[in-house]
Amino acid sequence: MNSLLLAGTLIWLVLMLTLTTNGKIKKSTVIFILGSIIITYSASLPHLRFTALNVGQGDSFLFETGARQRILIDTGGKAQNENELFDFSTKNANASHSISKFHVLPTLRKRGISTLDYVIITHPHADHIGELDYIISHVHIKRLIINFKSYPTHTLMQLKDLCHKYRT
Repeated sequence: MNSLLLAGTLIWLVLMLTLTTNGKIKKSTVIFILGSIIITYSASLPHLRFTALNVGQGDSFLFETGARQRILIDTGGKAQNENELFDFSTKNANASHSISKFHVLPTLRKRGISTLDYVIITHPHADHIGELDYIISHVHIKRLIINFKSYPTHTLMQLKDLCHKYRT
């Protein structure tokens, strides 16, 4: 509840109590019904939601805006070496993707998210981009945002192929 809604609720309660104690039951009932409708409607309006997902060493954050946009920043992943750049071609083909399976995707499904408006990958280390290939195969991504300068050419080509494969 934001502070404006909380203040409105307190005023509504005081007004109802005042009317009830002064014997104005009909007015109190009308105020109760109108206040209940307004508070219920106000509380159900879309709002900004931020979620830090448990992806182990790396990061993954989900933003949901009041305009129903969904933005995922980084996907998490298992780090090979701390400063080693991620390479999709050398990734273990039998990788379990347990971070995506058990942390990222269940959160998205629980919230009814089948499409992400933006996925932002901050840099090409495995603990930030390592689960992208699995997530992109399970969730439609409208736009992928990366900093081209931080990626080697072969990784950019792999990302391009991955995006074309899943129509991102």
